[in-house]
Amino acid sequence: MSEIGIEQEIEETVLLIEGNQVDDEDINAIARAAIEDAVDFIDNTISPTRAESADYYNGAPLGNEQEGRSTAQTMDVRDTVQAMLPSLMRVFCGSEHVVEYAPVNPEDLEAAKQATEYVNFILNNDQEEPLVSIMYQTFKDALVKGSGFLKFYWDDAEELKTYDLSGLDEQALAALTSDPEVQIIMLSTVSSTDRVNPETGEPEILHDVRVERRRSFGSVKVVAVPPEEVLVSRSARSLADADLVAHRRYATVSELVEMGYDFDDVLQHQTDDDDFSLNNEEARERLLSTQDNRDFNDDPSRRRVLYVEAFMRIDVDGDGIAELRKLCCLGDNYEIYRNEPADDIPFAHFCPDPEPHAFFGLSIADLTRDIQRIKSAVLRSSLDSLAMSTHPRVGIVEGQASLEDVMNVEAGGIIRMRQPGAVQPFTLPYVGQQAFPMMQYLDEMRENRTGISRAA
Repeated sequence: MSEIGIEQEIEETVLLIEGNQVDDEDINAIARAAIEDAVDFIDNTISPTRAESADYYNGAPLGNEQEGRSTAQTMDVRDTVQAMLPSLMRVFCGSEHVVEYAPVNPEDLEAAKQATEYVNFILNNDQEEPLVSIMYQTFKDALVKGSGFLKFYWDDAEELKTYDLSGLDEQALAALTSDPEVQIIMLSTVSSTDRVNPETGEPEILHDVRVERRRSFGSVKVVAVPPEEVLVSRSARSLADADLVAHRRYATVSELVEMGYDFDDVLQHQTDDDDFSLNNEEARERLLSTQDNRDFNDDPSRRRVLYVEAFMRIDVDGDGIAELRKLCCLGDNYEIYRNEPADDIPFAHFCPDPEPHAFFGLSIADLTRDIQRIKSAVLRSSLDSLAMSTHPRVGIVEGQASLEDVMNVEAGGIIRMRQPGAVQPFTLPYVGQQAFPMMQYLDEMRENRTGISRAA
């Protein structure tokens, strides 16, 4: 085919694609519906169970406590998770190389070695938190809630610093002015009494300046994402086949402006609510003690905006094939401000007990919650029996004994009676020892379910 024919075919293909392209309103409507469905699925189906697992891990009241009875409970979920974490951390963070590339062919030896050194340097040196902390958070989320998420991305960070410089001559001032990263925000000129221009013999002119240095640099970031911030379509079986995977969070106006969004556009979507828990039970419990309700309305840069970074498969060019797109949305109405192609979904999902053909599996808390509840009931009964045997109930003949004396539990206290036998203790034998074999049986059951034993 001639060059003219090739150009004509390309031109016809472009026109065909342009004629079938989906407009922005349709894309926004499709994305909004998908995000709202994923929000409903996570907040109303997945998160309540994960929040309950977190309650068991934290030892929250079980809800069946009775006044005057023991409220003690065991911590089987926490004990099992804490027993598993060191082994996991040792596997992933105990060696010199967290990641190691294996060469396929002999000529790949040097490239694999360089890739191994580079990736491990990035993981251990370029992260805001130590890698050990990042992996610990992810594994703990996975063990307690069934899902631990890592997010990896390229961060176009920008650093802004202010310096006050004094006593600069013309040459130094010219060097500052020529630096594209430096902006002079204050300049004052003074005549030096100590320095003289050798050519003119006059006092040298010096400058005092205040400068801002804005330096842009990029790096690979790996962060542990709270499970409730990750949205997944309800039909997904894995990250690879999910129609939608999104990261939602409340970001400050300052953060979004640093990411390149227009200040006025961001302010349009600020929230007036002080509760930034995403209307999610799991997030509310996690933020219960750390929620920042201080009023920052006087500083617009500190106001919060709901920010959703969605990775969605959608046909934008009308060719009938859904492409992976990165859609960045602001506000509760999920208005799209960026729509760009994406190579992959930058998340990794960890699950301790995956379910076949399902995205969400079981957690260690799911496997041990019932055991914690049963053991707590047995422990409470044993303690109640001990309390009844050491502090028995007392029966009195009404009107024949001082009720005030009877209710006084002071050791050696006197009880005034009008006749002998007016006060009778109801002594009950302690039967708590019979609960010990049951406690041991429940421990064995937990070991069989989780594989974590005392020997391990």
